[in-house]
Amino acid sequence: MIDVESVRNKIFSTVRFREGYDVDEVDDFLDVVMERMKAGRPMTAAELSSQTFSTVRLKQGYDVGEVDEFLAELAADASERPADASAAPSGTSSSSFRPFASAPSSSDSQAVAPSGADGSPFSGGAAQVAW
Repeated sequence: MIDVESVRNKIFSTVRFREGYDVDEVDDFLDVVMERMKAGRPMTAAELSSQTFSTVRLKQGYDVGEVDEFLAELAADASERPADASAAPSGTSSSSFRPFASAPSSSDSQAVAPSGADGSPFSGGAAQVAW
């Protein structure tokens, strides 16, 4: 089960000369994911799967594949959670998720139905999940 600390400590590689996700949008979204987990109201698989981010080029962005893979893991974890179960609050720190180091990517992820314009599950325009 993915917990608050797993989300807080997640590090994505950054890209500059190819398409990447807007760093601030991804960080802000993951802050919301953590807050909902702490409050005992974790996001549903549908909420996680429908999330999209703006893409950037020639500006530092997060590696699209790594972010998509992590969100797919979160969605798979949410779909395995019993409907009446809520995540136990974890930790009391209010620090924001702001990774700055690079990490190797892994291609061993569970597939998620495509929803983005280019066929990837979370890529696309600037739409955000309504809270």
